[in-house]
Amino acid sequence: MKIIILAGGKGKRLRPYTLVLPKPLLPIDDEPILDKILKTLKNQKVTQIFLSVNYKSYLFKMIYGHGEKFGMNIEYIEEEKPLGTAGPIGLIREKISENLFVTNGDLICNLDLKRVEEFHNRNNCDITVVTRGIETPINFGVLRMIEGKIVDWAEKPKIYSEISAGMYLLNPRILNEIPKNEFFNMPDLVKKIIEKGGKVKGFHYDGEVLDVSNLEEYKKIRRNNKR
Repeated sequence: MKIIILAGGKGKRLRPYTLVLPKPLLPIDDEPILDKILKTLKNQKVTQIFLSVNYKSYLFKMIYGHGEKFGMNIEYIEEEKPLGTAGPIGLIREKISENLFVTNGDLICNLDLKRVEEFHNRNNCDITVVTRGIETPINFGVLRMIEGKIVDWAEKPKIYSEISAGMYLLNPRILNEIPKNEFFNMPDLVKKIIEKGGKVKGFHYDGEVLDVSNLEEYKKIRRNNKR
């Protein structure tokens, strides 16, 4: 299995912090998010990494070099322009002849990659989307009505949804569907494969995920980790 970490975004929802540092380099527990991701991968005996960079790419190279600090080999994918969450893969597709695991550079979790790959291979998937469940509170009384008659009332219910966890395993046979050097997001790829009759399945992950998606979430994670 090959691994690509997407670290090229500008992290606009985390400004002003990301005016100084790219999102994957923001600290949690006094070490960058990317350090935590690399350590987790190293613990699973992953040593070969593609790191896709664009915004302030020189900082990644200055801090991580070619991965010597972690006993890993880091190969950089240079996005000359932002390419989205799937576009960078188009720049390396000729180098990939095995399953490719894709993860956002702002996600910290303990996902068992071996289990994901076993699931992916067993089901002969084109794409496996790692999913997780969330509950969204509705802060109102929700009515169920039939022909204008109220037949039920749920006060401030929670709606359960299965969402993408921002991690994917791709079969190399579908990589040619990703345009080369064009902006292309992972949902675009997933929908394209589904429309072509490909096999896309979800692998549910119920472990903890620290998703540094916006300023309030980042502040919350930092507060919680200082306790």
